[in-house]
Parts: sequence; structure tokens; C-alpha cells
Amino acid sequence: MHVIVIGSGIAALALMRQLNQDIQITCITQNKLNDNNSYDAQGGICFSKYEEDQGQSHIDDTYHAGVHSGDLAVIRSFISESDAIIQQLIDEGLPFDRNTQGDLLYGMEGAHSHARILHAGGDQTG
Repeated sequence: MHVIVIGSGIAALALMRQLNQDIQITCITQNKLNDNNSYDAQGGICFSKYEEDQGQSHIDDTYHAGVHSGDLAVIRSFISESDAIIQQLIDEGLPFDRNTQGDLLYGMEGAHSHARILHAGGDQTG
């Protein structure tokens, strides 16, 4: 099997990492590996796993930010699957920003109605 991934930001890299090692991967990026939104962004990565509504408001926020043009089933699937991947990154020690007690720091950005953005090194994660 051959998979083509368009983009080289954190989401694309996390996806490629999850694929079976037997799969041939071609990654298409704009120019250089550091020429992507994750490298340039001031934002972070959304993580709604521990919200009281199990991510429903994250799904709603994403749908509304896309001016209701997204497929809700796809949005729901991406968000639920991303939670497991981000949790794995946390468990493996990705240095997301934390408070003095060691708890993850969540930021509020963009079209989100809740603070659910994780950063690593301030604004180094896009």
C-alpha cells in the first residue's frame, strides 16, 4: 500500500507515525520540512479529551469555524482519534507547557469556546 500525505506539519507527522511500517509513505510539502503551518503558527494543538462534554463543543466549534461546510461525521472522527494520538504524545514525554504543579496548560485561541490548546515552548507548536 502507498499513502500520499500532503503537508509536513505536526498533524501530518503524527499521522505518518501512526501508519503501519509496511506502508510506503510519500510526504508532499511546500518547499522544505520547516515550511509549514506548524512551524510558522503561533497556535498550538487542540486537545479536548478531558472536557465534560467528551469533545462535543470542540466538534461544534470546528464546524462553526468552517462556516458549517464540514462533514460532522469526519470532524467527530478526527477529533476523537486525535485525542488518543495527543495523549500518546503526552505519555511519551512531548514537552507541552505545564504550570508549576505539573498540570498541562491549556490556551484559548481562535474560534474555540473553551481553553483546549496545548503549546510546547510557548508558541512553538502549530
